[in-house]
Amino acid sequence: MNKKTMLTSGAVFYLPIFTLGILLFLLAGTAFAENPALWVDFSGVTGDFTDKAGNMVVVKGSSIVKGAFRTKKGNDCLIKTSAALNTMTTEITITVWIALKTVDENYQTVLFKGDRSKKPEVIQYALSINYGYPEFKWKDETGAWKGFMKSSVNTKTGMVKNAVRLAVGKWQHLAITYANGDIRVFINGQLTEKGDLPEQSLVASETDIFPGAMFSGASGRNYYQDGFIADIRIYGSVLDAAAIKAIVTDDAKRVNAEVAME
Repeated sequence: MNKKTMLTSGAVFYLPIFTLGILLFLLAGTAFAENPALWVDFSGVTGDFTDKAGNMVVVKGSSIVKGAFRTKKGNDCLIKTSAALNTMTTEITITVWIALKTVDENYQTVLFKGDRSKKPEVIQYALSINYGYPEFKWKDETGAWKGFMKSSVNTKTGMVKNAVRLAVGKWQHLAITYANGDIRVFINGQLTEKGDLPEQSLVASETDIFPGAMFSGASGRNYYQDGFIADIRIYGSVLDAAAIKAIVTDDAKRVNAEVAME
Protein backbone atom coordinates (compact mmCIF):
# COMPACT_ATOMS: atom_id res chain seq x y z
CA MET A 1 0.00 0.00 0.00
CA ASN A 2 1.51 3.36 -1.01
CA LYS A 3 1.42 6.54 1.06
CA LYS A 4 -1.44 8.04 -0.93
CA THR A 5 -3.55 4.93 -0.41
CA MET A 6 -2.81 4.95 3.33
CA LEU A 7 -3.91 8.57 3.66
CA THR A 8 -7.06 7.86 1.72
CA SER A 9 -7.79 4.83 3.88
CA GLY A 10 -7.20 6.90 6.99
CA ALA A 11 -9.61 9.57 5.83
CA VAL A 12 -12.24 6.94 5.15
CA PHE A 13 -11.60 5.43 8.58
CA TYR A 14 -11.61 8.63 10.64
CA LEU A 15 -14.46 10.46 8.94
CA PRO A 16 -17.18 8.13 10.27
CA ILE A 17 -15.73 8.44 13.80
CA PHE A 18 -15.81 12.23 13.57
CA THR A 19 -19.33 12.14 12.15
CA LEU A 20 -20.42 9.71 14.86
CA GLY A 21 -19.08 12.08 17.51
CA ILE A 22 -21.13 14.95 16.12
CA LEU A 23 -24.24 12.79 15.97
CA LEU A 24 -23.77 11.65 19.57
CA PHE A 25 -23.37 15.27 20.67
CA LEU A 26 -26.55 16.29 18.87
CA LEU A 27 -28.44 13.32 20.23
CA ALA A 28 -27.29 14.15 23.74
CA GLY A 29 -28.70 17.66 23.36
CA THR A 30 -31.95 16.27 22.00
CA ALA A 31 -32.24 13.76 24.83
CA PHE A 32 -31.73 16.53 27.38
CA ALA A 33 -34.52 18.56 25.83
CA GLU A 34 -36.79 15.52 25.86
CA ASN A 35 -36.32 14.65 29.56
CA PRO A 36 -38.19 17.10 31.79
CA ALA A 37 -38.03 16.89 35.57
CA LEU A 38 -41.81 16.58 35.58
CA TRP A 39 -44.04 15.16 32.85
CA VAL A 40 -47.65 14.53 33.84
CA ASP A 41 -49.87 12.87 31.24
CA PHE A 42 -53.41 12.23 32.48
CA SER A 43 -54.44 9.94 29.63
CA GLY A 44 -55.17 6.36 30.66
CA VAL A 45 -55.18 7.00 34.43
CA THR A 46 -58.08 6.61 36.87
CA GLY A 47 -56.48 7.82 40.10
CA ASP A 48 -53.07 8.28 41.75
CA PHE A 49 -50.12 7.49 39.49
CA THR A 50 -46.41 8.12 38.86
CA ASP A 51 -45.61 10.54 36.06
CA LYS A 52 -43.07 9.91 33.28
CA ALA A 53 -40.29 11.51 35.34
CA GLY A 54 -41.00 9.48 38.49
CA ASN A 55 -43.02 12.06 40.45
CA MET A 56 -46.04 10.93 42.50
CA VAL A 57 -49.33 12.44 41.32
CA VAL A 58 -52.27 12.37 43.74
CA VAL A 59 -55.54 12.97 41.92
CA LYS A 60 -59.21 12.40 42.61
CA GLY A 61 -60.31 9.79 40.08
CA SER A 62 -63.55 11.58 39.23
CA SER A 63 -61.47 14.61 38.21
CA ILE A 64 -60.11 12.74 35.16
CA VAL A 65 -62.37 13.34 32.15
CA LYS A 66 -61.57 12.35 28.56
CA GLY A 67 -57.95 11.65 29.43
CA ALA A 68 -57.41 15.08 30.98
CA PHE A 69 -57.70 16.73 34.38
CA ARG A 70 -61.00 18.63 34.60
CA THR A 71 -59.98 21.73 36.53
CA LYS A 72 -62.78 23.24 38.58
CA LYS A 73 -63.78 23.73 42.21
CA GLY A 74 -63.97 20.40 43.99
CA ASN A 75 -61.56 18.59 41.66
CA ASP A 76 -58.20 18.03 43.30
CA CYS A 77 -54.71 17.14 42.11
CA LEU A 78 -51.24 17.60 43.57
CA ILE A 79 -47.78 16.53 42.51
CA LYS A 80 -45.44 15.55 45.33
CA THR A 81 -42.30 17.62 45.51
CA SER A 82 -38.78 16.45 44.65
CA ALA A 83 -35.25 17.82 44.99
CA ALA A 84 -35.06 18.51 41.25
CA LEU A 85 -38.27 20.57 41.32
CA ASN A 86 -37.46 22.38 44.57
CA THR A 87 -34.15 23.80 43.36
CA MET A 88 -35.36 25.41 40.13
CA THR A 89 -34.66 29.06 40.87
CA THR A 90 -32.71 30.59 37.96
CA GLU A 91 -34.07 28.79 34.89
CA ILE A 92 -37.32 26.99 34.20
CA THR A 93 -39.59 26.06 31.31
CA ILE A 94 -43.22 25.08 31.85
CA THR A 95 -45.36 23.71 29.03
CA VAL A 96 -48.99 22.65 29.31
CA TRP A 97 -52.03 21.90 27.16
CA ILE A 98 -55.09 23.74 28.48
CA ALA A 99 -58.68 24.37 27.50
CA LEU A 100 -60.70 27.12 29.20
CA LYS A 101 -64.44 27.18 29.75
CA THR A 102 -64.37 30.87 30.58
CA VAL A 103 -61.92 33.77 30.83
CA ASP A 104 -64.28 36.08 32.69
CA GLU A 105 -63.09 35.19 36.19
CA ASN A 106 -60.29 37.31 37.58
CA TYR A 107 -57.55 34.75 38.33
CA GLN A 108 -57.37 31.16 37.15
CA THR A 109 -54.38 29.04 38.17
CA VAL A 110 -52.74 26.74 35.65
CA LEU A 111 -49.89 25.56 37.89
CA PHE A 112 -48.90 26.58 41.42
CA LYS A 113 -45.89 25.59 43.54
CA GLY A 114 -46.09 26.94 47.04
CA ASP A 115 -47.92 27.19 50.35
CA ARG A 116 -49.90 30.29 51.23
CA SER A 117 -50.31 29.25 54.86
CA LYS A 118 -46.69 30.21 55.60
CA LYS A 119 -45.72 33.59 57.03
CA PRO A 120 -44.53 35.15 54.79
CA GLU A 121 -46.27 33.18 52.07
CA VAL A 122 -44.07 30.78 50.10
CA ILE A 123 -44.75 30.86 46.38
CA GLN A 124 -41.92 29.51 44.25
CA TYR A 125 -44.00 30.21 41.14
CA ALA A 126 -47.52 30.48 39.80
CA LEU A 127 -48.49 30.17 36.15
CA SER A 128 -51.92 31.75 36.02
CA ILE A 129 -54.44 33.49 33.79
CA ASN A 130 -55.85 36.94 34.48
CA TYR A 131 -58.96 37.71 32.41
CA GLY A 132 -57.63 35.39 29.73
CA TYR A 133 -54.04 36.68 29.71
CA PRO A 134 -51.13 34.46 30.89
CA GLU A 135 -49.04 35.50 33.89
CA PHE A 136 -45.94 34.08 35.54
CA LYS A 137 -45.29 35.31 39.06
CA TRP A 138 -43.79 34.41 42.45
CA LYS A 139 -43.08 35.87 45.89
CA ASP A 140 -39.66 36.93 47.14
CA GLU A 141 -38.20 36.22 50.59
CA THR A 142 -40.27 39.05 52.12
CA GLY A 143 -43.55 37.79 50.66
CA ALA A 144 -43.81 40.48 47.98
CA TRP A 145 -45.23 39.57 44.56
CA LYS A 146 -42.75 39.61 41.70
CA GLY A 147 -42.95 38.62 38.08
CA PHE A 148 -44.81 39.10 34.84
CA MET A 149 -48.36 40.21 35.65
CA LYS A 150 -51.36 42.14 34.42
CA SER A 151 -52.75 44.71 36.81
CA SER A 152 -56.28 44.88 35.36
CA VAL A 153 -58.43 44.04 32.34
CA ASN A 154 -56.59 46.86 30.54
CA THR A 155 -53.70 45.15 28.76
CA LYS A 156 -51.80 48.43 28.53
CA THR A 157 -51.21 48.55 32.28
CA GLY A 158 -48.96 46.48 34.48
CA MET A 159 -46.07 44.41 33.15
CA VAL A 160 -48.02 42.60 30.44
CA LYS A 161 -48.28 45.02 27.51
CA ASN A 162 -48.97 43.15 24.28
CA ALA A 163 -50.33 39.79 25.43
CA VAL A 164 -52.51 37.53 23.33
CA ARG A 165 -55.75 36.57 25.07
CA LEU A 166 -56.40 32.87 25.32
CA ALA A 167 -59.42 31.46 23.52
CA VAL A 168 -62.40 29.73 25.14
CA GLY A 169 -63.59 26.18 24.46
CA LYS A 170 -60.47 25.13 22.53
CA TRP A 171 -57.27 23.25 23.27
CA GLN A 172 -54.26 25.54 23.33
CA HIS A 173 -50.64 24.97 24.21
CA LEU A 174 -49.22 27.42 26.76
CA ALA A 175 -45.50 27.62 27.54
CA ILE A 176 -43.32 30.00 29.52
CA THR A 177 -39.57 30.23 29.89
CA TYR A 178 -37.81 32.02 32.73
CA ALA A 179 -34.13 32.90 33.06
CA ASN A 180 -33.13 35.21 35.92
CA GLY A 181 -36.01 37.57 35.22
CA ASP A 182 -36.17 37.19 31.46
CA ILE A 183 -39.62 35.74 30.64
CA ARG A 184 -41.10 34.51 27.36
CA VAL A 185 -44.70 33.42 26.73
CA PHE A 186 -45.62 31.05 23.89
CA ILE A 187 -49.12 30.13 22.72
CA ASN A 188 -49.42 27.18 20.35
CA GLY A 189 -45.67 27.30 19.81
CA GLN A 190 -45.54 30.98 18.86
CA LEU A 191 -43.81 33.66 20.94
CA THR A 192 -46.55 36.12 21.95
CA GLU A 193 -45.08 38.17 24.78
CA LYS A 194 -41.83 38.79 26.62
CA GLY A 195 -40.68 40.63 29.68
CA ASP A 196 -37.17 41.60 30.70
CA LEU A 197 -37.35 42.09 34.45
CA PRO A 198 -34.38 43.01 36.67
CA GLU A 199 -32.11 40.01 37.19
CA GLN A 200 -33.54 37.93 40.02
CA SER A 201 -34.20 34.37 41.09
CA LEU A 202 -37.17 32.35 42.25
CA VAL A 203 -37.13 31.30 45.90
CA ALA A 204 -36.48 27.59 46.42
CA SER A 205 -39.07 25.75 48.49
CA GLU A 206 -39.96 22.22 49.54
CA THR A 207 -43.58 22.62 48.46
CA ASP A 208 -45.87 20.50 46.33
CA ILE A 209 -47.19 21.47 42.91
CA PHE A 210 -50.91 22.04 42.35
CA PRO A 211 -52.35 21.92 38.81
CA GLY A 212 -55.45 24.01 38.24
CA ALA A 213 -55.59 25.77 41.62
CA MET A 214 -53.60 27.64 44.25
CA PHE A 215 -53.15 26.15 47.70
CA SER A 216 -53.76 27.93 50.98
CA GLY A 217 -53.55 26.14 54.31
CA ALA A 218 -56.56 27.98 55.72
CA SER A 219 -58.97 27.76 52.78
CA GLY A 220 -57.61 24.77 50.86
CA ARG A 221 -57.77 25.23 47.08
CA ASN A 222 -58.74 28.54 45.50
CA TYR A 223 -58.33 30.50 42.26
CA TYR A 224 -59.40 27.48 40.22
CA GLN A 225 -58.94 27.20 36.49
CA ASP A 226 -62.26 26.34 34.87
CA GLY A 227 -61.40 23.96 32.06
CA PHE A 228 -58.98 21.13 31.25
CA ILE A 229 -55.28 20.37 31.63
CA ALA A 230 -53.93 17.53 29.50
CA ASP A 231 -50.16 17.54 29.68
CA ILE A 232 -47.71 19.25 32.01
CA ARG A 233 -43.94 19.39 31.57
CA ILE A 234 -41.38 21.25 33.69
CA TYR A 235 -37.71 21.60 32.72
CA GLY A 236 -34.88 23.00 34.83
CA SER A 237 -33.54 24.90 31.83
CA VAL A 238 -34.76 27.25 29.13
CA LEU A 239 -36.01 25.50 26.02
CA ASP A 240 -35.57 27.43 22.80
CA ALA A 241 -38.42 28.31 20.47
CA ALA A 242 -37.72 25.32 18.22
CA ALA A 243 -37.96 22.86 21.12
CA ILE A 244 -41.25 24.36 22.29
CA LYS A 245 -42.60 24.27 18.75
CA ALA A 246 -41.60 20.60 18.52
CA ILE A 247 -43.66 19.77 21.61
CA VAL A 248 -46.69 21.40 19.99
CA THR A 249 -46.06 19.68 16.67
CA ASP A 250 -46.00 16.27 18.39
CA ASP A 251 -49.68 16.79 19.19
CA ALA A 252 -50.60 19.26 16.46
CA LYS A 253 -54.12 17.85 16.01
CA ARG A 254 -54.99 19.26 19.42
CA VAL A 255 -54.24 22.90 18.49
CA ASN A 256 -57.53 24.85 18.62
CA ALA A 257 -59.58 21.63 18.67
CA GLU A 258 -62.96 22.36 20.24
CA VAL A 259 -63.68 20.97 23.70
CA ALA A 260 -67.13 20.35 25.18
CA MET A 261 -67.21 21.10 28.92
CA GLU A 262 -69.98 20.57 31.44
